Amino acid sequence: MHRSTLPLLFVATAAAAPLPAAAAQQVATWTVGSDPTLVIGTLEGTPEETLVNILAATELADGTIVLQNSTRGLFEVRWYDAGGQLISTGSRFGEGPFEFEYANLLRHAGDSVLVVEESGRYAIFGPRAEEVREGRLVLGTLARLGVTQGAGGGRLVTLRSPPSRGLPEPGTRRGVGSHVISIGVERPAVDTVGVHMGPRSHIEGLDNGVWFYATPFFVDGHVAVGGDLVWIGDSAERTVFGYRAPIGGPVVAIEAPFERTPVSGGDRRRAREAYSALGSGDDEARWARYARSMEYPDEMPWYGDLRTDRLGNVWIQEYEPFWAEGPSRWVVFSPDGRHIADASIPGNVLPACARRPAWRCSGRGDYLEIGDDYLLLQVRDEWGAAYVHRYELTKGSDTRR
Repeated sequence: MHRSTLPLLFVATAAAAPLPAAAAQQVATWTVGSDPTLVIGTLEGTPEETLVNILAATELADGTIVLQNSTRGLFEVRWYDAGGQLISTGSRFGEGPFEFEYANLLRHAGDSVLVVEESGRYAIFGPRAEEVREGRLVLGTLARLGVTQGAGGGRLVTLRSPPSRGLPEPGTRRGVGSHVISIGVERPAVDTVGVHMGPRSHIEGLDNGVWFYATPFFVDGHVAVGGDLVWIGDSAERTVFGYRAPIGGPVVAIEAPFERTPVSGGDRRRAREAYSALGSGDDEARWARYARSMEYPDEMPWYGDLRTDRLGNVWIQEYEPFWAEGPSRWVVFSPDGRHIADASIPGNVLPACARRPAWRCSGRGDYLEIGDDYLLLQVRDEWGAAYVHRYELTKGSDTRR
């Protein structure tokens, strides 16, 4: 297999010039319903009816929901009809054909899905779990991001994170600096975009192994894939950049339309109280000691999260501390950088990890997919059982800004 790698490109986000003020435009109001229109999963039932851990989910054109249910010793892809009834289960835990141990599910061309793991093994399944094709790519370390869909074909976008080099500066989860992007041509018809991020902070010795956590009011690097663009932002900076592979320079720049909020004495107190309450027994004492020694940045990040929807639009969340209440506010931009909507997600709809100290929460979060008129989330009940909830996304009338 021939492999060539183009030169690395360093993108210094801190040097970006501010964008000019946007002219008055029509901005829609988008809202998410407070009650799910579809629930997949159950608390009590057979293994085929219950869910353990949903790492990815997507909705096909006919309403079929495809999800990845996997954890240690378990891997499966399930297909559910538009009414939430199980249609089929594909793949399973193992090393044989169309089997995986630690892999990631991605929406592929049309209504097929792609499963790919760190080793480079991949499989493509049809819209009814048909085993279409399998093979191997040269990927290195992989964390799922997405597949771009451009006129010249799709590209697999991967995220690679180097090992942690210890705790970062207060208020950061990784070293703030330049993002490093590399393009590697793995085979004639397959391009990959590897986005290399800085180290994450960690605490060792809590329960089993290493638990990732975020210091209060942390800034973070964000990557999202939508349409044929890769979006990269750093919440220490206001600007988010869109790149098109093969990457040369940013082709679109977006400014988060929020103000940066100072970290008050009350914010520090509430953060210490929340972190002191984590864990139990010896772990609780460790967290209490950590909470007393916390340091804080002077300001909160420019924004909280960066996502893309199935249409390629960019969603930027207004930053909120983990004790926030009420709806979560997002602004939506078109792929060419126009502010097209203000979106609101009710507080009761948000996944549990959206508002809690970031400990034992998945780094990718529980936002599974934002569609044209729906939102897919993973939620858990008080007993820890996992479900997929589908909520209606209503795109309301425009308002002048």
